[in-house]
Amino acid sequence: MIILVIGFTPGLRFSCRLGIKTSRRQIGHLNGCFGFSSPASASKIRVYACRGRERYLFISLSTTDFEKETEAILTKVSTIKDNIIKHLNKIENQIKDEIKSLKKEAGLKLSEQSQELENLKSTVNNWTTIFDTCLQHGSEVQCLLEMNKINENKVKFKDAFTEGTKEMKNVSILLETNDIAEKFPERVAVIGVVKLVETNKSCPKLSLCKNLNFRTGEINVIKVIELTGSSMYPSGIFMKDEYVFTHRNFSKVLKYNNNGDFLAELKLPNPPNDINQMNDTTAAVSSSSYTFYIINTHDMTLCRKINNPYAVHGFCYVSGEFILACGKTLTWINSSTGVKNEHATTNGDTYLIYAQDRNNYICADGTNTVSKVVNNTKVFTYTSDILLNPRGIDKDCDGNVYICGYKSANIHVLSHDGRLVRIIQAKSIGIESPWVVRFKKNSNQFFVTCFTTGKVVVCEIV
Repeated sequence: MIILVIGFTPGLRFSCRLGIKTSRRQIGHLNGCFGFSSPASASKIRVYACRGRERYLFISLSTTDFEKETEAILTKVSTIKDNIIKHLNKIENQIKDEIKSLKKEAGLKLSEQSQELENLKSTVNNWTTIFDTCLQHGSEVQCLLEMNKINENKVKFKDAFTEGTKEMKNVSILLETNDIAEKFPERVAVIGVVKLVETNKSCPKLSLCKNLNFRTGEINVIKVIELTGSSMYPSGIFMKDEYVFTHRNFSKVLKYNNNGDFLAELKLPNPPNDINQMNDTTAAVSSSSYTFYIINTHDMTLCRKINNPYAVHGFCYVSGEFILACGKTLTWINSSTGVKNEHATTNGDTYLIYAQDRNNYICADGTNTVSKVVNNTKVFTYTSDILLNPRGIDKDCDGNVYICGYKSANIHVLSHDGRLVRIIQAKSIGIESPWVVRFKKNSNQFFVTCFTTGKVVVCEIV
Protein backbone atom coordinates (compact mmCIF):
# COMPACT_ATOMS: atom_id res chain seq x y z
CA MET A 1 0.00 0.00 0.00
CA ILE A 2 1.49 3.37 -1.06
CA ILE A 3 0.19 6.56 0.63
CA LEU A 4 0.83 9.95 -0.99
CA VAL A 5 0.14 12.95 1.28
CA ILE A 6 -0.26 16.21 -0.59
CA GLY A 7 -0.65 19.43 1.46
CA PHE A 8 -1.57 22.87 0.24
CA THR A 9 -3.12 26.14 1.30
CA PRO A 10 -6.28 27.37 -0.50
CA GLY A 11 -5.47 29.67 -3.40
CA LEU A 12 -1.81 28.57 -3.56
CA ARG A 13 0.01 26.08 -5.65
CA PHE A 14 0.80 22.75 -4.02
CA SER A 15 3.25 20.00 -4.77
CA CYS A 16 4.31 16.58 -3.59
CA ARG A 17 7.57 14.75 -3.76
CA LEU A 18 6.57 13.25 -7.09
CA GLY A 19 6.83 16.74 -8.59
CA ILE A 20 3.09 17.29 -9.23
CA LYS A 21 2.28 21.01 -9.43
CA THR A 22 -0.98 22.78 -10.14
CA SER A 23 -3.16 25.66 -8.96
CA ARG A 24 -6.36 25.72 -6.95
CA ARG A 25 -8.20 26.70 -10.11
CA GLN A 26 -6.70 23.72 -11.95
CA ILE A 27 -7.71 21.17 -9.35
CA GLY A 28 -11.23 22.57 -9.12
CA HIS A 29 -13.56 22.12 -6.20
CA LEU A 30 -11.96 19.88 -3.58
CA ASN A 31 -15.27 19.23 -1.86
CA GLY A 32 -16.32 17.33 -5.00
CA CYS A 33 -15.61 13.73 -5.84
CA PHE A 34 -12.39 12.82 -7.64
CA GLY A 35 -12.42 9.82 -10.02
CA PHE A 36 -9.47 8.00 -11.52
CA SER A 37 -9.22 5.80 -14.57
CA SER A 38 -6.31 3.76 -15.89
CA PRO A 39 -7.05 1.32 -18.75
CA ALA A 40 -3.78 -0.50 -18.42
CA SER A 41 -3.62 -0.63 -14.67
CA ALA A 42 -5.24 -2.97 -12.17
CA SER A 43 -4.47 -0.57 -9.33
CA LYS A 44 -7.39 0.89 -7.39
CA ILE A 45 -7.11 4.55 -6.37
CA ARG A 46 -9.06 6.38 -3.70
CA VAL A 47 -8.92 10.08 -2.92
CA TYR A 48 -9.90 11.71 0.35
CA ALA A 49 -10.18 15.49 0.91
CA CYS A 50 -10.18 17.15 4.34
CA ARG A 51 -11.60 20.63 4.99
CA GLY A 52 -9.64 23.38 6.73
CA ARG A 53 -6.90 25.83 5.93
CA GLU A 54 -4.44 23.04 5.31
CA ARG A 55 -6.00 20.45 2.97
CA TYR A 56 -4.56 17.07 2.23
CA LEU A 57 -5.09 14.51 -0.47
CA PHE A 58 -4.41 10.94 0.51
CA ILE A 59 -3.96 8.86 -2.61
CA SER A 60 -4.00 5.18 -1.80
CA LEU A 61 -2.61 2.84 -4.41
CA SER A 62 -3.54 -0.80 -3.88
CA THR A 63 -1.27 -3.14 -5.77
CA THR A 64 -2.47 -6.20 -7.65
CA ASP A 65 -4.64 -8.48 -5.55
CA PHE A 66 -2.27 -11.38 -4.89
CA GLU A 67 -4.99 -13.44 -3.30
CA LYS A 68 -7.11 -13.46 -6.45
CA GLU A 69 -4.08 -14.21 -8.63
CA THR A 70 -3.12 -17.05 -6.30
CA GLU A 71 -6.61 -18.50 -6.56
CA ALA A 72 -6.41 -18.21 -10.36
CA ILE A 73 -3.10 -20.13 -10.37
CA LEU A 74 -4.49 -22.85 -8.09
CA THR A 75 -7.61 -23.09 -10.27
CA LYS A 76 -5.43 -23.49 -13.36
CA VAL A 77 -3.28 -26.16 -11.66
CA SER A 78 -6.44 -27.97 -10.58
CA THR A 79 -7.76 -27.81 -14.16
CA ILE A 80 -4.48 -29.22 -15.52
CA LYS A 81 -4.61 -31.99 -12.92
CA ASP A 82 -8.20 -32.82 -13.86
CA ASN A 83 -7.26 -32.91 -17.55
CA ILE A 84 -4.30 -35.22 -16.84
CA ILE A 85 -6.52 -37.54 -14.79
CA LYS A 86 -9.17 -37.44 -17.51
CA HIS A 87 -6.55 -38.36 -20.12
CA LEU A 88 -5.16 -41.17 -17.98
CA ASN A 89 -8.70 -42.51 -17.48
CA LYS A 90 -9.13 -42.44 -21.26
CA ILE A 91 -5.88 -44.39 -21.73
CA GLU A 92 -6.96 -46.86 -19.04
CA ASN A 93 -10.29 -47.46 -20.79
CA GLN A 94 -8.48 -47.99 -24.11
CA ILE A 95 -6.21 -50.58 -22.50
CA LYS A 96 -9.23 -52.32 -20.95
CA ASP A 97 -10.90 -52.49 -24.36
CA GLU A 98 -7.72 -53.92 -25.92
CA ILE A 99 -7.43 -56.55 -23.15
CA LYS A 100 -11.06 -57.51 -23.64
CA SER A 101 -10.54 -57.89 -27.40
CA LEU A 102 -7.32 -59.93 -26.98
CA LYS A 103 -8.94 -62.20 -24.39
CA LYS A 104 -11.79 -62.87 -26.79
CA GLU A 105 -9.35 -63.66 -29.62
CA ALA A 106 -7.28 -65.97 -27.41
CA GLY A 107 -10.42 -67.69 -26.17
CA LEU A 108 -11.57 -68.50 -29.69
CA LYS A 109 -8.20 -70.04 -30.57
CA LEU A 110 -8.13 -72.13 -27.41
CA SER A 111 -11.70 -73.27 -28.06
CA GLU A 112 -10.77 -74.53 -31.55
CA GLN A 113 -7.69 -76.37 -30.25
CA SER A 114 -9.54 -77.90 -27.33
CA GLN A 115 -12.23 -79.22 -29.72
CA GLU A 116 -9.58 -81.03 -31.76
CA LEU A 117 -8.11 -82.61 -28.63
CA GLU A 118 -11.58 -83.52 -27.42
CA ASN A 119 -12.15 -85.45 -30.66
CA LEU A 120 -8.88 -87.36 -30.22
CA LYS A 121 -9.77 -88.13 -26.64
CA SER A 122 -13.14 -89.54 -27.76
CA THR A 123 -11.34 -91.84 -30.20
CA VAL A 124 -9.05 -93.17 -27.45
CA ASN A 125 -12.01 -93.65 -25.10
CA ASN A 126 -13.84 -95.59 -27.80
CA TRP A 127 -10.87 -97.90 -28.33
CA THR A 128 -10.60 -98.52 -24.60
CA THR A 129 -14.28 -99.40 -24.36
CA ILE A 130 -14.05 -101.88 -27.28
CA PHE A 131 -10.98 -103.56 -25.86
CA ASP A 132 -12.53 -103.89 -22.37
CA THR A 133 -15.71 -105.39 -23.85
CA CYS A 134 -13.73 -107.98 -25.83
CA LEU A 135 -11.77 -108.99 -22.76
CA GLN A 136 -14.89 -109.46 -20.68
CA HIS A 137 -17.30 -110.98 -23.17
CA GLY A 138 -15.47 -111.95 -26.34
CA SER A 139 -13.11 -114.67 -27.38
CA GLU A 140 -9.41 -114.37 -27.97
CA VAL A 141 -9.99 -114.27 -31.69
CA GLN A 142 -12.33 -111.26 -31.36
CA CYS A 143 -9.77 -109.52 -29.18
CA LEU A 144 -7.06 -110.07 -31.77
CA LEU A 145 -9.32 -108.74 -34.53
CA GLU A 146 -10.10 -105.56 -32.61
CA MET A 147 -6.45 -105.06 -31.70
CA ASN A 148 -5.53 -105.32 -35.38
CA LYS A 149 -8.11 -102.64 -36.22
CA ILE A 150 -6.73 -100.38 -33.50
CA ASN A 151 -3.19 -101.02 -34.64
CA GLU A 152 -4.11 -100.08 -38.22
CA ASN A 153 -5.38 -96.70 -37.03
CA LYS A 154 -2.49 -96.06 -34.64
CA VAL A 155 -0.37 -94.24 -37.22
CA LYS A 156 -3.26 -91.96 -38.26
CA PHE A 157 -3.97 -91.20 -34.60
CA LYS A 158 -0.32 -90.39 -33.95
CA ASP A 159 -0.19 -88.03 -36.91
CA ALA A 160 -3.42 -86.29 -35.82
CA PHE A 161 -2.22 -85.98 -32.21
CA THR A 162 1.16 -84.61 -33.32
CA GLU A 163 -0.50 -82.10 -35.63
CA GLY A 164 -2.92 -80.98 -32.90
CA THR A 165 -0.31 -80.51 -30.20
CA LYS A 166 2.15 -78.83 -32.56
CA GLU A 167 -0.16 -75.84 -33.03
CA MET A 168 -0.74 -75.43 -29.28
CA LYS A 169 1.10 -72.48 -27.73
CA ASN A 170 1.32 -70.88 -24.31
CA VAL A 171 -0.70 -67.65 -24.40
CA SER A 172 0.16 -64.73 -22.09
CA ILE A 173 -0.65 -61.01 -22.06
CA LEU A 174 1.64 -58.11 -21.16
CA LEU A 175 1.82 -54.31 -21.41
CA GLU A 176 4.81 -52.76 -23.14
CA THR A 177 5.06 -49.27 -21.64
CA ASN A 178 6.91 -46.40 -23.26
CA ASP A 179 9.65 -44.29 -21.73
CA ILE A 180 7.27 -41.46 -20.75
CA ALA A 181 5.10 -43.79 -18.67
CA GLU A 182 8.06 -45.54 -17.06
CA LYS A 183 9.81 -42.30 -16.13
CA PHE A 184 6.84 -39.95 -15.76
CA PRO A 185 8.06 -38.22 -12.53
CA GLU A 186 11.42 -37.56 -14.22
CA ARG A 187 10.08 -36.58 -17.64
CA VAL A 188 7.36 -34.31 -16.21
CA ALA A 189 9.03 -32.87 -13.13
CA VAL A 190 7.14 -29.55 -13.36
CA ILE A 191 4.15 -28.18 -15.29
CA GLY A 192 5.24 -24.56 -15.14
CA VAL A 193 7.05 -21.92 -13.15
CA VAL A 194 5.42 -19.56 -10.66
CA LYS A 195 7.16 -16.20 -10.68
CA LEU A 196 6.65 -12.55 -9.86
CA VAL A 197 6.24 -10.28 -12.86
CA GLU A 198 6.87 -6.56 -12.55
CA THR A 199 5.47 -4.24 -15.21
CA ASN A 200 5.42 -0.50 -15.57
CA LYS A 201 1.90 0.79 -15.15
CA SER A 202 0.73 3.97 -16.82
CA CYS A 203 0.15 6.91 -14.55
CA PRO A 204 -3.53 7.17 -13.54
CA LYS A 205 -5.42 10.04 -15.13
CA LEU A 206 -7.18 12.47 -12.86
CA SER A 207 -10.71 13.42 -13.81
CA LEU A 208 -13.31 15.52 -12.04
CA CYS A 209 -16.97 14.66 -11.38
CA LYS A 210 -19.64 16.26 -9.29
CA ASN A 211 -20.19 15.27 -5.68
CA LEU A 212 -22.37 12.13 -5.51
CA ASN A 213 -24.71 11.25 -2.66
CA PHE A 214 -25.74 7.59 -2.92
CA ARG A 215 -28.45 8.04 -0.30
CA THR A 216 -30.35 10.84 -2.02
CA GLY A 217 -29.14 10.65 -5.61
CA GLU A 218 -31.59 10.13 -8.43
CA ILE A 219 -31.76 6.61 -9.86
CA ASN A 220 -31.83 6.37 -13.67
CA VAL A 221 -32.38 3.22 -15.71
CA ILE A 222 -29.72 3.25 -18.44
CA LYS A 223 -30.45 -0.08 -20.13
CA VAL A 224 -32.72 -3.13 -19.95
CA ILE A 225 -31.63 -6.70 -20.75
CA GLU A 226 -34.37 -9.26 -21.38
CA LEU A 227 -33.36 -12.76 -20.28
CA THR A 228 -36.93 -14.06 -20.90
CA GLY A 229 -38.67 -16.58 -18.69
CA SER A 230 -40.30 -16.52 -15.26
CA SER A 231 -39.34 -18.14 -11.95
CA MET A 232 -35.81 -18.54 -13.26
CA TYR A 233 -33.88 -17.34 -10.17
CA PRO A 234 -31.85 -14.85 -12.29
CA SER A 235 -28.46 -14.00 -10.83
CA GLY A 236 -25.52 -12.18 -12.33
CA ILE A 237 -22.21 -10.37 -11.92
CA PHE A 238 -20.20 -7.57 -13.47
CA MET A 239 -17.05 -8.89 -15.21
CA LYS A 240 -15.05 -5.79 -16.20
CA ASP A 241 -17.23 -4.14 -18.87
CA GLU A 242 -19.45 -7.19 -19.42
CA TYR A 243 -22.46 -8.76 -17.72
CA VAL A 244 -22.72 -12.46 -16.93
CA PHE A 245 -26.11 -13.90 -15.92
CA THR A 246 -27.49 -17.31 -14.99
CA HIS A 247 -30.67 -18.71 -16.53
CA ARG A 248 -32.07 -21.58 -14.48
CA ASN A 249 -34.83 -22.57 -16.94
CA PHE A 250 -32.32 -23.00 -19.78
CA SER A 251 -29.46 -24.35 -17.59
CA LYS A 252 -27.22 -21.69 -19.11
CA VAL A 253 -24.79 -18.91 -18.28
CA LEU A 254 -25.25 -15.90 -20.60
CA LYS A 255 -22.78 -13.11 -21.39
CA TYR A 256 -23.64 -9.60 -22.63
CA ASN A 257 -21.47 -6.65 -23.55
CA ASN A 258 -21.61 -3.19 -21.98
CA ASN A 259 -24.34 -2.14 -24.42
CA GLY A 260 -26.55 -5.06 -23.41
CA ASP A 261 -25.90 -7.04 -26.60
CA PHE A 262 -25.72 -10.84 -26.32
CA LEU A 263 -22.18 -12.23 -26.75
CA ALA A 264 -22.02 -15.91 -25.77
CA GLU A 265 -23.53 -18.66 -23.66
CA LEU A 266 -22.43 -21.77 -21.79
CA LYS A 267 -24.71 -24.76 -21.33
CA LEU A 268 -24.38 -26.38 -17.89
CA PRO A 269 -25.20 -30.00 -16.97
CA ASN A 270 -27.66 -28.78 -14.32
CA PRO A 271 -29.77 -25.66 -13.66
CA PRO A 272 -27.79 -22.85 -11.95
CA ASN A 273 -28.87 -21.03 -8.79
CA ASP A 274 -26.33 -18.26 -8.22
CA ILE A 275 -23.02 -16.93 -9.59
CA ASN A 276 -20.09 -15.19 -7.89
CA GLN A 277 -16.81 -13.80 -9.17
CA MET A 278 -13.55 -15.51 -8.14
CA ASN A 279 -11.04 -13.45 -10.15
CA ASP A 280 -10.87 -11.34 -13.32
CA THR A 281 -11.73 -14.24 -15.66
CA THR A 282 -13.19 -16.93 -13.41
CA ALA A 283 -16.55 -17.31 -11.72
CA ALA A 284 -18.26 -20.02 -9.68
CA VAL A 285 -21.85 -21.17 -10.25
CA SER A 286 -23.95 -23.02 -7.67
CA SER A 287 -26.60 -25.57 -8.63
CA SER A 288 -29.30 -27.58 -6.90
CA SER A 289 -27.53 -30.76 -8.01
CA TYR A 290 -24.93 -30.38 -5.22
CA THR A 291 -22.28 -29.37 -7.77
CA PHE A 292 -20.30 -26.15 -8.20
CA TYR A 293 -19.20 -25.25 -11.71
CA ILE A 294 -16.03 -23.17 -12.12
CA ILE A 295 -16.23 -21.35 -15.45
CA ASN A 296 -13.98 -19.10 -17.51
CA THR A 297 -16.10 -16.06 -18.35
CA HIS A 298 -13.64 -14.81 -20.97
CA ASP A 299 -14.09 -17.70 -23.40
CA MET A 300 -17.22 -19.13 -21.68
CA THR A 301 -15.87 -22.60 -20.97
CA LEU A 302 -16.33 -25.00 -18.07
CA CYS A 303 -13.04 -25.34 -16.17
CA ARG A 304 -13.95 -27.91 -13.53
CA LYS A 305 -16.60 -29.21 -11.16
CA ILE A 306 -16.57 -29.31 -7.37
CA ASN A 307 -18.75 -31.86 -5.61
CA ASN A 308 -20.71 -30.25 -2.79
CA PRO A 309 -22.77 -32.42 -0.41
CA TYR A 310 -24.34 -29.42 1.34
CA ALA A 311 -27.59 -27.61 0.52
CA VAL A 312 -27.06 -24.33 -1.33
CA HIS A 313 -28.97 -21.69 -3.20
CA GLY A 314 -27.00 -18.45 -3.04
CA PHE A 315 -23.36 -18.18 -2.02
CA CYS A 316 -20.42 -15.83 -1.77
CA TYR A 317 -16.74 -16.43 -2.56
CA VAL A 318 -14.22 -15.08 -0.03
CA SER A 319 -10.56 -15.97 0.53
CA GLY A 320 -10.60 -19.50 -0.87
CA GLU A 321 -13.98 -20.41 0.62
CA PHE A 322 -17.61 -20.53 -0.48
CA ILE A 323 -20.19 -19.42 2.09
CA LEU A 324 -23.38 -21.31 1.20
CA ALA A 325 -26.85 -20.00 2.04
CA CYS A 326 -29.97 -22.17 2.08
CA GLY A 327 -33.07 -21.99 4.29
CA LYS A 328 -31.85 -21.66 7.87
CA THR A 329 -28.30 -22.76 7.18
CA LEU A 330 -24.96 -21.16 6.36
CA THR A 331 -22.07 -23.47 5.46
CA TRP A 332 -18.42 -22.62 4.81
CA ILE A 333 -16.64 -25.00 2.40
CA ASN A 334 -13.21 -25.02 0.77
CA SER A 335 -13.56 -23.64 -2.77
CA SER A 336 -11.11 -26.21 -4.21
CA THR A 337 -12.08 -29.42 -2.40
CA GLY A 338 -15.64 -28.86 -1.16
CA VAL A 339 -14.60 -29.84 2.37
CA LYS A 340 -16.77 -28.27 5.11
CA ASN A 341 -15.00 -25.78 7.36
CA GLU A 342 -17.80 -24.23 9.43
CA HIS A 343 -21.54 -24.17 9.99
CA ALA A 344 -24.06 -21.61 11.30
CA THR A 345 -27.83 -21.22 11.53
CA THR A 346 -30.22 -18.31 10.88
CA ASN A 347 -33.90 -17.67 11.56
CA GLY A 348 -34.76 -18.72 8.02
CA ASP A 349 -35.51 -17.43 4.51
CA THR A 350 -31.77 -17.22 3.84
CA TYR A 351 -31.55 -17.58 0.07
CA LEU A 352 -28.65 -15.26 -0.76
CA ILE A 353 -25.73 -13.73 1.13
CA TYR A 354 -23.30 -10.82 0.91
CA ALA A 355 -19.89 -11.34 2.52
CA GLN A 356 -16.98 -8.94 2.93
CA ASP A 357 -14.87 -11.73 4.38
CA ARG A 358 -15.59 -15.09 6.05
CA ASN A 359 -16.36 -13.43 9.41
CA ASN A 360 -18.21 -10.37 8.11
CA TYR A 361 -21.46 -11.02 6.25
CA ILE A 362 -25.08 -9.88 5.79
CA CYS A 363 -27.98 -12.23 5.10
CA ALA A 364 -31.71 -12.69 5.58
CA ASP A 365 -32.57 -13.70 9.15
CA GLY A 366 -36.30 -14.34 8.76
CA THR A 367 -39.10 -13.43 6.34
CA ASN A 368 -38.78 -9.66 7.03
CA THR A 369 -35.40 -9.40 8.76
CA VAL A 370 -31.77 -8.96 7.73
CA SER A 371 -28.77 -9.23 10.06
CA LYS A 372 -25.13 -8.29 9.79
CA VAL A 373 -22.75 -10.65 11.60
CA VAL A 374 -19.12 -9.86 12.41
CA ASN A 375 -16.96 -12.45 14.20
CA ASN A 376 -20.06 -14.51 15.15
CA THR A 377 -21.77 -11.46 16.71
CA LYS A 378 -24.79 -9.67 15.27
CA VAL A 379 -23.80 -6.02 14.93
CA PHE A 380 -27.19 -4.97 13.60
CA THR A 381 -30.59 -6.50 12.80
CA TYR A 382 -33.00 -4.69 10.50
CA THR A 383 -36.70 -5.63 10.57
CA SER A 384 -39.53 -4.03 8.59
CA ASP A 385 -43.17 -4.89 7.95
CA ILE A 386 -42.76 -3.68 4.38
CA LEU A 387 -39.76 -5.93 3.69
CA LEU A 388 -41.06 -9.35 2.66
CA ASN A 389 -38.76 -12.26 1.73
CA PRO A 390 -35.37 -10.51 1.50
CA ARG A 391 -33.21 -11.94 -1.28
CA GLY A 392 -30.25 -10.27 -3.00
CA ILE A 393 -27.95 -8.06 -0.89
CA ASP A 394 -25.05 -5.84 -1.96
CA LYS A 395 -23.18 -2.66 -0.98
CA ASP A 396 -22.34 0.49 -2.90
CA CYS A 397 -18.86 2.03 -2.68
CA ASP A 398 -20.02 4.27 0.21
CA GLY A 399 -20.91 1.23 2.31
CA ASN A 400 -24.71 1.54 2.06
CA VAL A 401 -26.53 -1.79 2.07
CA TYR A 402 -29.16 -2.67 -0.60
CA ILE A 403 -31.70 -5.43 0.14
CA CYS A 404 -34.11 -6.84 -2.45
CA GLY A 405 -37.61 -7.37 -1.04
CA TYR A 406 -38.86 -10.14 -3.33
CA LYS A 407 -42.50 -10.27 -2.16
CA SER A 408 -42.69 -6.60 -1.04
CA ALA A 409 -41.51 -5.43 -4.49
CA ASN A 410 -38.99 -2.93 -3.15
CA ILE A 411 -35.32 -2.38 -2.35
CA HIS A 412 -34.43 -1.22 1.16
CA VAL A 413 -31.29 0.91 1.44
CA LEU A 414 -29.56 0.90 4.84
CA SER A 415 -26.61 2.80 6.23
CA HIS A 416 -23.49 0.86 7.17
CA ASP A 417 -24.82 0.53 10.73
CA GLY A 418 -28.26 -0.77 9.72
CA ARG A 419 -30.42 2.41 9.74
CA LEU A 420 -33.00 2.80 6.97
CA VAL A 421 -31.91 5.41 4.42
CA ARG A 422 -34.60 5.06 1.77
CA ILE A 423 -36.82 2.53 -0.01
CA ILE A 424 -36.72 2.14 -3.80
CA GLN A 425 -39.99 0.85 -5.24
CA ALA A 426 -39.42 -1.92 -7.80
CA LYS A 427 -41.95 -0.43 -10.22
CA SER A 428 -39.98 2.84 -10.26
CA ILE A 429 -37.19 1.04 -12.14
CA GLY A 430 -39.52 -1.12 -14.22
CA ILE A 431 -39.49 -4.49 -12.48
CA GLU A 432 -41.93 -6.51 -10.37
CA SER A 433 -40.05 -8.86 -8.02
CA PRO A 434 -36.42 -7.84 -7.35
CA TRP A 435 -34.24 -10.91 -6.86
CA VAL A 436 -30.54 -9.98 -7.10
CA VAL A 437 -28.83 -6.57 -6.84
CA ARG A 438 -25.18 -6.14 -7.86
CA PHE A 439 -23.02 -3.00 -7.86
CA LYS A 440 -20.16 -2.50 -10.27
CA LYS A 441 -16.97 -2.12 -8.25
CA ASN A 442 -16.04 1.50 -7.47
CA SER A 443 -18.94 2.75 -9.57
CA ASN A 444 -22.36 4.34 -9.31
CA GLN A 445 -23.83 1.65 -11.59
CA PHE A 446 -25.79 -1.40 -10.44
CA PHE A 447 -28.28 -3.88 -11.87
CA VAL A 448 -31.34 -5.59 -10.43
CA THR A 449 -32.83 -8.85 -11.76
CA CYS A 450 -36.56 -9.63 -11.76
CA PHE A 451 -37.73 -13.07 -10.63
CA THR A 452 -41.16 -12.74 -12.27
CA THR A 453 -40.15 -11.62 -15.78
CA GLY A 454 -36.44 -12.42 -16.13
CA LYS A 455 -35.78 -8.76 -16.89
CA VAL A 456 -32.49 -7.11 -15.85
CA VAL A 457 -32.42 -3.32 -15.35
CA VAL A 458 -29.06 -1.56 -15.27
CA CYS A 459 -29.21 1.67 -13.26
CA GLU A 460 -26.97 4.49 -12.15
CA ILE A 461 -27.20 6.87 -9.23
CA VAL A 462 -26.63 10.51 -10.21
